[in-house]
Amino acid sequence: MPKSITRMDYKKNTGWYVRVKFRGKEHRKYFGDSVWGGYEEALEAAVQWRNEKESELGKPRTDRMVISKPHDDLGITGVRRTMSWTGATDTEGNPLPNYTPVYAVTWSPEPGERKQTSFSVEKYGEEKARKMAIELRKQKEFEIYGDTADL
Repeated sequence: MPKSITRMDYKKNTGWYVRVKFRGKEHRKYFGDSVWGGYEEALEAAVQWRNEKESELGKPRTDRMVISKPHDDLGITGVRRTMSWTGATDTEGNPLPNYTPVYAVTWSPEPGERKQTSFSVEKYGEEKARKMAIELRKQKEFEIYGDTADL
């Protein structure tokens, strides 16, 4: 099933429902089989409308999830400052509640796949760790989308 497109099969209503969400707004359109000349024709029209609407909105055309609003105060999609467990253990091998500040970076190289890494604030310092995280995210966006996404 194409991303953002849902099949609607009801007795009196069959067709494709398209929802394009970007920057907090949702754009919708319905493509009925009877209006568009059949199942395949309606699907083709729905895919074309989705692609055109994404282009119009500036949303990258991808089957990956595109997050357009960062979820933290840093303001960079895919980069956040958090605490990471160090993996420290006591002399008997029991985990210790030992955490360190990091800048975590996430990206999706393929649909349904998630990668992540982090840069230690203690090891690199606040500014360098942040800069390294942002640069890696930009590099991954370029690899995935062909350009850095202006989200």
